[in-house]
Amino acid sequence: MATRPIVIFPEATPAARNKKGGGQAKVHCPGFTRQSERILPQLDVLEHQIEARKVQASPDMPTAEPEMVLVIETIGSISDFMRAVDKVEGLEWLAEWDEYDIAADEDFYIEEHPENPLSGRLYLVMSNHAGVSQLTSLWRRYSENPEHPEFERGYTKWRDLFRQLRNVRPWGPIDRLYETGLKEEFDGRVKAGEESVVAEVEIWFVRDEAKRSAAEAALRILVGAEGGEIIQSTCIPEIRYHALSARLPITSVEKLFTHEAELIKCEQVMYFRPHGQLTVGVPDDMPVSDDSVERETEKSTGDPVVALLDGLPLEHHKCLENRLIIDDPEAWAAEYPASERVHGTAMASLILHGDLAAMEQPLPRPVYVRPILRPYGPDWLQSSRQECLPEGMLAVDLIHRAVKRLFDGEAGEQPVAPSVRIVNLSIGDRSRLFDRTMSPLARLLDWLAWKYRVLFMVSAGNHPETVVIDCNGGDIDTIIKDKEFLRKSVVSAVARAVLTRRLMSPSESVNSLTVAAHHYDFLARTPLGNSIDPLDHTSLPSPVNAQGPGFRRFVKPDLLFAGGRQHYSRDSIGAKGNIELRPIFLSNHFGQEVASTSSTPGQINAVRFMCGTSNATALASRSAAMIYDMLNHLKGSPGGDRLTNAYESILLKALLVHSATWQTVTELTELDVDTVMRLIGYGIAEPDRVMACTDQRITLLGWGNINKDEGHNYKLPLPASLNGVKCWRRLTITLAWFTPVNCAHQAYRQAHVWFKPYQGSDRQGDCAKALQVSRCGVDWQAALRGTLQHEVFEGDSASVFSSQSDVQIHVSCSEDAGRLTETVPYGLAVTLEVAPETKLPLYEDIVARIRPVVRIAPGLDAME
Repeated sequence: MATRPIVIFPEATPAARNKKGGGQAKVHCPGFTRQSERILPQLDVLEHQIEARKVQASPDMPTAEPEMVLVIETIGSISDFMRAVDKVEGLEWLAEWDEYDIAADEDFYIEEHPENPLSGRLYLVMSNHAGVSQLTSLWRRYSENPEHPEFERGYTKWRDLFRQLRNVRPWGPIDRLYETGLKEEFDGRVKAGEESVVAEVEIWFVRDEAKRSAAEAALRILVGAEGGEIIQSTCIPEIRYHALSARLPITSVEKLFTHEAELIKCEQVMYFRPHGQLTVGVPDDMPVSDDSVERETEKSTGDPVVALLDGLPLEHHKCLENRLIIDDPEAWAAEYPASERVHGTAMASLILHGDLAAMEQPLPRPVYVRPILRPYGPDWLQSSRQECLPEGMLAVDLIHRAVKRLFDGEAGEQPVAPSVRIVNLSIGDRSRLFDRTMSPLARLLDWLAWKYRVLFMVSAGNHPETVVIDCNGGDIDTIIKDKEFLRKSVVSAVARAVLTRRLMSPSESVNSLTVAAHHYDFLARTPLGNSIDPLDHTSLPSPVNAQGPGFRRFVKPDLLFAGGRQHYSRDSIGAKGNIELRPIFLSNHFGQEVASTSSTPGQINAVRFMCGTSNATALASRSAAMIYDMLNHLKGSPGGDRLTNAYESILLKALLVHSATWQTVTELTELDVDTVMRLIGYGIAEPDRVMACTDQRITLLGWGNINKDEGHNYKLPLPASLNGVKCWRRLTITLAWFTPVNCAHQAYRQAHVWFKPYQGSDRQGDCAKALQVSRCGVDWQAALRGTLQHEVFEGDSASVFSSQSDVQIHVSCSEDAGRLTETVPYGLAVTLEVAPETKLPLYEDIVARIRPVVRIAPGLDAME
């Protein structure tokens, strides 16, 4: 099929922004008398506690005035409450978090649907004695006239708070250990006879630098008093992150869980977490020699576009030699045995070559590699050695320095790879499953993506848990042979495991692309022995995937790339003979073929086979690099002079998701839309679709910077050849942007950018009606929550329109999390297509309509 180049939209015309719709159900709140019965005792407790702490305050501590972090829980939300808090002496705003699925009770419920769960918000506030007294004083003034309290200007939000207040309490030991994973690591180390635990102690971030220093000094004293030591500390104000890495004796950690240690009572501590487990396993079995396939070894040329932050690769491997730029500022290579350079070697191989079994052309550009993992074999894990973040090193600090070194340089040196547009992170923190708040590492990626206009590719994470299939007393062998039943049973079992298969940090990042795997590779082998391929289908999500949703129920993962066919061993369990499927991790039989280390010294052509979301993420980065070269090619076409470096990464983000579809996952249609979104996001990526157009498919690109309350309008002419023709057609629109973030605000995302498609210049006509199409795939409201809006419209009925009709795609911007003062970069991709067998000259018709503005450059009418 002949291909044609992507078309660049004419520059957008300015317009007023669209209004956002929506409304909230009316919530019943208790009356003043009932609120007094509930809230007054809580305020009394706070006053007594702060008084007691003042008496108990140690003169050795750097902070003389005792403080307390207040958790103020409401049903519903109070807009701009941050400003009201900052007006009260003794109170300092820390953060706010959304709460979902709160059970209704006799005090709070939705009036029209009393049985429905509620949403609320947590406000986190640092308070001293004066702050608690002021809070009590405000309540007294409110109680004198609840309907119209006499509050000064700027204090009226407190009236709303007191009406909606569900609870007010101090942040305590249980909060500091809530689902952090520290207990599990402690138990493992105790069992192995370890004498210490390395923990990350995250400190509440406060604006005043002197207070931050005093808080850290207080923590150092308490850690020292427990016989521990501080290994590292870091503070990044832009993401409100302040943390210490501390080594604590086992006995001291045990006292944390019994709430005996003074350390667990320290008000400055937000969380105690285990040392970040950015780990990847090293397979136990041997790689396979691959003398039969010749790999090209010519040196790559040009500047790197992809940066790989991972383990150190085997740079002289036959697949990798002369194709990597290794940057090892910590000189880890000397203590990184060649035999243990497994994961970085595999990821570099996938980025450069794809699945080796597919025999694809290698990327022409080199890949920049910065090691952030090292080999480690802790006895307490009772497993083989791993490649992981060095113990005691804070992941946020290391990745911050690594990315800053790319674009700003380090220690007065020049930037090492400013040409990078894609950063590959095929790793995840197993100890931090996403739960309501953004992890520090996800916040870091969001800020760095905004600051440097770079696209992070992040793996959703692997959950290689056992899958149990209920046989209902049936014959196990018969059920295993029923492939359709087995597929559906596995998908259902995985979909039900919402809590245990959550996203791993930092894959909840909103500016990044989060990649999960679909069950596909090029290796045609039959399962061995007792092993089975439980899906036996290439378009289903891998059973090992982490699943969404993300922060504020954003669509996550964003898309799926091939991640290999994971095999399982089968066992019968239980009285009914249920089937227990256990994942197999043999690297010499199934999965995607990748370059590998070897047990034979000097062997540089070994390969192995691997599966998982790491692989899928590396393939996503490879596709992004190929699309980058296509965009560079477009710079020579009319309109291409506007395509500057500032928009490249955002267009890569838009185009990768633009290629995604639910069309190939027909076996998920029995699940509800929310469940499908959790499993596959926007769908399986087909990047070839956005590399070029055909006679029956045209893709147009637009981009720009937009301010809050602005609108940009793009016109897609409707092709005359489609007028009145009954045939299948599809309109796909994808909008991507990078947002600045406000880490103190519950909305987090400062910029909300969205599109609405219309027919006609007055923005009144219905685009879907004009083309006789309807929405399919992701719920359109869910698509508005993140930094990607991807909508697909399909239909097959004839549509009739005038010769000059067009679709107007109107892009708008508003602020979402506090004041938005900066312009926001965005990228827009629009594809209109019809069935190839129609032979309609759709591409030619649309180009002819926009030819007075955009001409196709000579020599670009056929691009291979």
